[in-house]
Amino acid sequence: MLFKNHIIFSNYKNINLNFYENLTKKDSVIIKNSENINFIISSKFNKLVIQNCKNIIISLTSTISGIDIDKSSDVILVPYYPFDLKIIQCFKSFITLKIDDEYHDKIKKEELFKIINEYSYISLEDSIVN
Repeated sequence: MLFKNHIIFSNYKNINLNFYENLTKKDSVIIKNSENINFIISSKFNKLVIQNCKNIIISLTSTISGIDIDKSSDVILVPYYPFDLKIIQCFKSFITLKIDDEYHDKIKKEELFKIINEYSYISLEDSIVN
């Protein structure tokens, strides 16, 4: 479903999609009640929202307003340089951040972006990409 500046994926399964640089700074991506989703987002965009989802992989570089993850499990975020995600707000979710080891301390010190953890489990793993 597409509204002005909102792309909504609701009740989808098994999607692999590369947005390339087709999103603008005004666009938001909302994923609801979906599973087995794999998105690559190369452009800077407004916001990512993930609600009630399972097995989600998102590769991205920059957001304007950050990322909200609510009541979701097996969410993998793969941030790429310049790691300009602003804020990741997590509520009752299981999230893995895949990023090179050299950035783990910076994430823990919130030097790259802020993480708000509300009853979530968040793990850091070494990136799968060199």
